[in-house]
Amino acid sequence: MSKETMSSTVKWLNNMKFEGVDSHFHSIPMEATIRFGGSGANPMPLELLLSSLGGCIGVDTKYLLKQNGKDYRSFEVRIEGIRRNDLPRIFEKIHAHVKIAGDLDAQTVKSTLDLVMTKMCPIAVIVAATTDLTWDFELTR
Repeated sequence: MSKETMSSTVKWLNNMKFEGVDSHFHSIPMEATIRFGGSGANPMPLELLLSSLGGCIGVDTKYLLKQNGKDYRSFEVRIEGIRRNDLPRIFEKIHAHVKIAGDLDAQTVKSTLDLVMTKMCPIAVIVAATTDLTWDFELTR
């Protein structure tokens, strides 16, 4: 199996606003915070990292559950990151809280999320290499 190549091009638009375009021509605006000259109209790149992590968790959880003949009715993940005060201002801790509803048992959700967070979601694996990444979940039937 050949290795998959992905790409993104980020270009400056104006002031502190940039646009990322992936290899499928999806456009994602981003900018600096107001403190650093942004307008506040678009997410900053680090917020997009958190959103990407949440999307990856959701997609991989859905995929694994469907592989086992299960599914959820609703899914939401709230991700909070705490940054270091010193440079580099990376996240020192990130916590993902998953709210999931469906005809599922807690052990299935736990084992699925553990697999997603440690093996399946590449963003989680990359993030966990540089920060304390934790997660928990709330299950509603």
